[in-house]
Amino acid sequence: MNLDSCVDRWSKSQRIQKYLTALDDAVESGRIQYDDEQFQKWREWAQWYAIELCPLTPNLPAPSIHHVPPQQNSSIQELDLTSEARNAFEQAKISDTDELASITKDELRERCGESVWSLYDEASRILEGLGYDVSDRKNGYY
Repeated sequence: MNLDSCVDRWSKSQRIQKYLTALDDAVESGRIQYDDEQFQKWREWAQWYAIELCPLTPNLPAPSIHHVPPQQNSSIQELDLTSEARNAFEQAKISDTDELASITKDELRERCGESVWSLYDEASRILEGLGYDVSDRKNGYY
């Protein structure tokens, strides 16, 4: 992983954690009301995701019960990607998450160049957050 990618991931992790703290404050003060179990599962998953993104923290197992939203196709422009991933996916002419989900590591390497593990990993995390089944994508380095 290169420095820019690490900084982007760290920054995104920090933004998510700050958002979750603000969200918790709003819920505790009563400005926002989320009492249902689904919100609690999502909140647990969001905290795990923020920690998982950060290159300075060890990988943690995903929460055993976490909110998985229904799969939703989104354009690449709508995604919160690192600058490296956004540039690579746009240059590779990947238009949306359905297309991104269908691409294998080898196809991504052909479209984006040799060093694509971090791109594939980021794509997998984004897709998982959008409800895509990425269980077959998590088979390590290549």
